[in-house]
This record gives sequence, structure tokens and C-alpha cells, in this order.
Amino acid sequence: MNLTSHERIMRIFQGKEIDRPALKLWGANLDNFLLHPDYRPVCELAAEKSDLFVSVDAPMQVYCGRYADTLITYELADTEQPLWKDRHITIHTPKGNLHGIERISTQGDPSYTVEQLVKEPEDLEKILSLPYEPYPFDSKTYFDQQQKVGERGVALMTLDHPGYALHRLIGSENLAYFSIDCRDLLTQTISVFSSRIRAFVKAAVEAGVNGRKCIFLRLLLRRISRTLSFSLINLCAMTSIMQADMYGFIVTVRLQTL
Repeated sequence: MNLTSHERIMRIFQGKEIDRPALKLWGANLDNFLLHPDYRPVCELAAEKSDLFVSVDAPMQVYCGRYADTLITYELADTEQPLWKDRHITIHTPKGNLHGIERISTQGDPSYTVEQLVKEPEDLEKILSLPYEPYPFDSKTYFDQQQKVGERGVALMTLDHPGYALHRLIGSENLAYFSIDCRDLLTQTISVFSSRIRAFVKAAVEAGVNGRKCIFLRLLLRRISRTLSFSLINLCAMTSIMQADMYGFIVTVRLQTL
């Protein structure tokens, strides 16, 4: 058996026999961002020898879709630390505004949340009151990336996850409390977000995205507190599994905890 990188990766996710383990080196890709020109020979060699994943970018926003351009506003402000800026986020909902703060590095370091957008259950109801209309799916990026990678790897389209979308709004601590105090509201919100992600996948299928050649990656819950009810985690995971079965796509779910 002598498989191409594309065949090898797809057979791994399908649970089929392969010729050797796939090799994915972090940072090895067809278009590498180089921190220094001296890295180029190493990156090119890594891309040549490894099994590649190329990203497919498609606009997807589960909170208010294409209305995000007008209903979500941002304002940058200086902080006492010269290398950091505060990005003030305001979501304008029919039931009142929501405000949050994200601290952003000017040096490319990871950002972090200073103030969550959703602080009380009533704030989550404001999110649900937002009008929603999805972005139209543009398949050009998918076909371009699939053609670029060819048999050297696979196209990887990142989907949002209803549980992770919820966590970004609430944060780990309040999400743990909400999962006990207002579980029905969380379930309703996850259901709404899930239906929107499902519609996105349906639009991708109708636009010609081939589920046997493209892997959909869903981040389940990242940086989440260990105190979160595992039954809520199971609910989020089952959402992914059901959607994957419905459309026949290979969907990977990554679960990370602190």
C-alpha cells in the first residue's frame, strides 16, 4: 500500500488501514508566515516531508450573522501597559446593549478577556433577541485551497461550536454556575447556535463542498473550567456527532480543559 497524503489522512479519520502514520508538523504548510528568513529552508523541507492541512476561511458568525457588521462595534483604548490595548466590544441588541473588554497585545501575544459580554442570565436572553441572517457561503476559497494542496494533504474548514460560542460570551466560571442555575436557557442557546452552524454546513454542501475530501474541525470547549458540568459537555459533543452523521462529513471535535 502506497497512499498519498490526502488518502492517508482521510483514511485515518475514516478508521481504515493506512500505510504509515501521518506526519503533521505544526507550522509546516504551503504558505508559511516566517518570523525570520533563515527559517525558510526548514519550513520548506517540513512542508515537503509532512502531510499538509490547508485552511479554508468562510465567514460564519453564530450570534447575529451578517448583522455583526452593524450590531457589534469596537473601540480601542490605551492601557497602563504600553504593549497592550483594551478593545471595548459593544453588542447592540433589541433588549439592551452588552459590553465587554478584550486586552490585545501590540506584539502579537495571545489576547485575554478582561470583562465578559454576558454576566447575568438576562444578558444571554439579549443575545437570543438579536436578529440573525447568515453570510452567503462563498465556495471559491474551498475550491482554490483544495486545488492548491492536491494530493499533498486535505482542506480543513474550521467550524464554530455551539458550546464554545457560548463559552466565549460567558467565561468558564459563570458558565459553570449557569449550567446549574439556568440550564434550560443554556440548552436553548446551544440549540439556536447549533441550528445556525447546521445551516452553514448545509450551505457548504449545496455549494459543492465535498465531505469526502474536506475535514471540518470544531473546537468544542477551550480554556474551560474543570467545574463545568460534564453533562453539558456531553450535550455539546452530541451536537457535533449528530450534525456529522446527518451530512456524512468527517468532523473532528477537540476538547481541551485547564
